[in-house]
Amino acid sequence: MEPLNPYQQRYLLSILSQVGQHLDSAERLLQDPAEPAVMAEGLRHLRDELNVLRDDLAIQPADEAPSPRWQALTNLEFASVELQELSYSKLRGYGELDAQAYQQLKSRIDRLQEGLARQLQALRDSR
Repeated sequence: MEPLNPYQQRYLLSILSQVGQHLDSAERLLQDPAEPAVMAEGLRHLRDELNVLRDDLAIQPADEAPSPRWQALTNLEFASVELQELSYSKLRGYGELDAQAYQQLKSRIDRLQEGLARQLQALRDSR
């Protein structure tokens, strides 16, 4: 496998950092003594795996901060991924969902996605 280019490395580090933040949040929420210890142990195991991955990749943070343009692109890409999570099956996981209501919601989500795609392309093209 070819090594990751600097942009891929930054993106990967960003994702791993966000995963770490989610694990931090989960650990804080599960500090209640009423929670089974196995939950905390599972989170520690995930944290260890995350750290091993980070160490194995041996990717060092960039010496310089990413440009505001790169940061904006990354944030817009994250927003796009998050909107993709609003699928019918995902929402159904939270309870009954009227198909017609979802179609109306989906059309609005699609418009947001299209707008994000235009913004992403405009930022990429204006380099």
